[in-house]
Amino acid sequence: TIKKVMQAVTALGEPTVVRGRPRKQQNLRFAYVLLNGHAKFFDLVERQIAQKAGEFRHQNITEVTYCFNADDPEEFARELGQVDECDGIAILAPDLPVVKQAINERVRAGVHVVTFLSDVAGSMREVYVGPDNRAAGRTAGLLMARMACGPARDTLLLLSHSTRLSSEIDRRVGFAQLIEEDFKRLRIVRTPDLPLDDEGTHQVLSQFLQSDIDPACLAGIYSSGDT
Repeated sequence: TIKKVMQAVTALGEPTVVRGRPRKQQNLRFAYVLLNGHAKFFDLVERQIAQKAGEFRHQNITEVTYCFNADDPEEFARELGQVDECDGIAILAPDLPVVKQAINERVRAGVHVVTFLSDVAGSMREVYVGPDNRAAGRTAGLLMARMACGPARDTLLLLSHSTRLSSEIDRRVGFAQLIEEDFKRLRIVRTPDLPLDDEGTHQVLSQFLQSDIDPACLAGIYSSGDT
């Protein structure tokens, strides 16, 4: 046994003796970038991150969460550019050129960037973590079309928000593709861009249902976001 140990030492090289207390594991700084006041679902995401913060500390990770205003892409990109001294950033952001540029600048600065829940395709982010949103939209379309009963009810209402999140856009595209390909008797009516707050959405949607669509023909309503 001693001979084998000595042979292994010779093959691997002499160990380096470090005097004093062992060096602590390197502490990493990690940031989440979320949307400010966008939807209730993202509030839940923020709370889940906060609940996991204690586990991060035990792994020598310092976690910080930023919430930026997605209604102003220039401001969002500017604030993202000010997120420094981070080893990595997980970002949920609108898919816009100015945001892509800000992500690319962070990557060039040596920061590892991943997108989650909603992708920013074409940026230099390392990977997207999240669902296949176009497939999710197609699944929703299939289920809703199967539930549509009677020839009189041939209208599906597609809710649309004033957002540039690729996740919501992809779900709308997948939904429309499935209906147009496989359920040609159904027609899709898309609403104007809805406000992000509940009261504003209620007012616009109520007015739309009273003036632009026959409720007797309505077979279902699909929202690609958090409505």
